[in-house]
Amino acid sequence: MTEITGFTPLYERILLLPDEAEHQTETGIILPLESRKRPNTGKVIEIGHMVGNGKEAPIKVGDHVLYLRYSGFDIVIGGVMYHLIMANDLVGIIDKTVNTFELKEYA
Repeated sequence: MTEITGFTPLYERILLLPDEAEHQTETGIILPLESRKRPNTGKVIEIGHMVGNGKEAPIKVGDHVLYLRYSGFDIVIGGVMYHLIMANDLVGIIDKTVNTFELKEYA
């Protein structure tokens, strides 16, 4: 259980703090709440005890990760919205010290 949230994910679940959703487009148009894309990057807050299947987990608390956009669900703890996903919904770890990461999506 973390001191931050008082919540411990079970089994292969991971608790994330999602990054903030984009508020405006590249051209400066401000997006209403309904039009904003759900973020799919975030910071790992807590890891379930079975992530890694008994071996050292490939991720650790504090890592910045990319995950499937519509995986898991949101939970509010202490007025802060977190996202709870399964470990197999992770796509990769983002190393912000090496390069700037930009995700481009095409329709």
